[in-house]
Amino acid sequence: MSHTQYNVIYTAAHRLVHRNNPDELAKVLGKTGNSLRNEVNPNLTGPKLGLVDAVKLTLATDDFTLLQACNMACGYLAVPLMSIKVTDDKTLIQDWAEWQNSVGKTCEAITDALNDNKVTPNELAEIQAAGLRKTGAFLQLLNTVSSRCAIGETHHAG
Repeated sequence: MSHTQYNVIYTAAHRLVHRNNPDELAKVLGKTGNSLRNEVNPNLTGPKLGLVDAVKLTLATDDFTLLQACNMACGYLAVPLMSIKVTDDKTLIQDWAEWQNSVGKTCEAITDALNDNKVTPNELAEIQAAGLRKTGAFLQLLNTVSSRCAIGETHHAG
């Protein structure tokens, strides 16, 4: 694994903690706020956030960017498991529009990152997050379309 891939993971952990209240999150882990901030500081070489603590933070914040960064570094993709709900036409169109919006945001993140011919760890994290949102939005669209599928009906070409 390259140093850049580790940076993406460190950056995702740092951002997860600092998008929330580090002192409150530290309580979930039985640590002090300073300890948690040090563990996710990519510039420090001391102890780093452990796997179980990372899962606890992910679940406590409902923020899956760290999980996504770890999966991407290993060449995998994490997608949420969804249940199929029957929906109306308006929801189908809204889900399609949200998917298209997320495609645009992914393209925007890539364009912004490449403007200076250099991709920083933060820009890479933004591209990954945008791409994963696009994938999630597509899966939601697929979920909505699947809900409209007549179970048990067979359609014949005709």
